Amino acid sequence: MFEIEVIDVFKISGRGFVIGGEIIDRGTVLKNGDTLICRDYKNKKVLVKSIEMVNFGNREINFNRIGLLVDLEESEARSLIGRRLYKEE
Repeated sequence: MFEIEVIDVFKISGRGFVIGGEIIDRGTVLKNGDTLICRDYKNKKVLVKSIEMVNFGNREINFNRIGLLVDLEESEARSLIGRRLYKEE
């Protein structure tokens, strides 16, 4: 299973929202086009459009941080902060 905890979300004009998170479990590979499921709300699914390693302004690279470009409404994206998203194997 692949799992992240959402730390922050921010908007990229014309592209969607980026979900910034900490990788909790790397049990499987995450790819563009995969769907992540919210652990708290099983019916909330998020389609991953693009994946990027992010540092949140740090000078040191942290390979446990990841950014996921998704196509969500602002309220949906903000509601994910503090929640865990996972990909079933």
